[in-house]
Amino acid sequence: MANKKLGISTFELNMQFKDENEANKYAKRLKEYIRYICEKKVESGLYAQATICISNIKGNSCFQYYEHNGKRGRPPKNKRFYNNDNQSIDWHMHILLVSNPDYAFREVIKNYIDKKKLVIKSY
Repeated sequence: MANKKLGISTFELNMQFKDENEANKYAKRLKEYIRYICEKKVESGLYAQATICISNIKGNSCFQYYEHNGKRGRPPKNKRFYNNDNQSIDWHMHILLVSNPDYAFREVIKNYIDKKKLVIKSY
């Protein structure tokens, strides 16, 4: 019998939230739903870990770099923007999901988000 695969997937929710509090509330509900499904399906071997992040900065507009100043220790991180326009957008959510088996839990999360009338991008 073949071993189950551990799968990694990322989601970016296209739903835009009004403010940070609304995005945090949705992230907490999603985290609790993931925890509930893992407890409910523990006998069948379904488990997952998720990292849920919220942000309001365009992802392709900046990059992080280390400032090397010749001093000892870890150099500080800085962000540099490609242009000086307004880089803030509405609050949105990013999800990194590690699950076993690799596809079953992704489908559970997609169905939950679709039920809540959200649009997602999966990479």
